[in-house]
Amino acid sequence: MTDSSITIVSRMTRRASCIVLSLLMCGCTQVKQVQNLDTLLVLKDYADEKEAQEKWVTEAVEKFKELIAAVEEHTVNNFKDKESIRQRFGQPVLQEDVFENNVLVQRWLYRHPIHKLADDRVYLYFDSKDQFIKAEHIVPTLDDQK
Repeated sequence: MTDSSITIVSRMTRRASCIVLSLLMCGCTQVKQVQNLDTLLVLKDYADEKEAQEKWVTEAVEKFKELIAAVEEHTVNNFKDKESIRQRFGQPVLQEDVFENNVLVQRWLYRHPIHKLADDRVYLYFDSKDQFIKAEHIVPTLDDQK
């Protein structure tokens, strides 16, 4: 099957399941005759949740790629504070206080939402007034993956 035929079959399956569930919920059929309605509804909720998760991951990956590009092109310096960075690139994976040149700063970690160990990491640093200080893009080496 080609990708387009798989997509068509997938859409038809979703429409058919929606129609069946709609008929069941509207009372066109007696709901008590369907023994597995609870299971079907759980499966439908699971499918809906899975789609939402996939959408979230896709968006997070895109934002992370954009952040890497902004760090490499030094355009991340256009973002002056935590809030502007959070709005543009989303929540960091980790926020921690660290000492940088004997000064306490906050460091944010961004990474790929799925691949945790072997992928790039971006660290953003902020002063005590929540102003952006600097960014680091860490690219793993072969030694890091051992």
